[in-house]
Amino acid sequence: MEYTKGDWKVGHYIVYADGPIPALICNTDIGIVSEAETTANAHLIAGAPAMYEALKLGLSIARRLSSITGYISESNINVFDAITIMEKALAKVDNPSA
Repeated sequence: MEYTKGDWKVGHYIVYADGPIPALICNTDIGIVSEAETTANAHLIAGAPAMYEALKLGLSIARRLSSITGYISESNINVFDAITIMEKALAKVDNPSA
């Protein structure tokens, strides 16, 4: 998947990729929601690239773990369920029309 690389930052209701030539990612100020919600949305969007990469890494680790144990007994979390959830989340980004 190709997305705008760089450190995504928040500046007064906008999200931009910092670099030699900053790139506007989005404007979250649509005037419908509160200032607090607009700011929270901007920070969530700015964190998306890091969350995407972390989710891909987590999925890779969960797949390896599932091939060894199938579950994490001490926390009673089913790794197969976690894999399914992560795959669905990544599919929303990697295959939005699916």
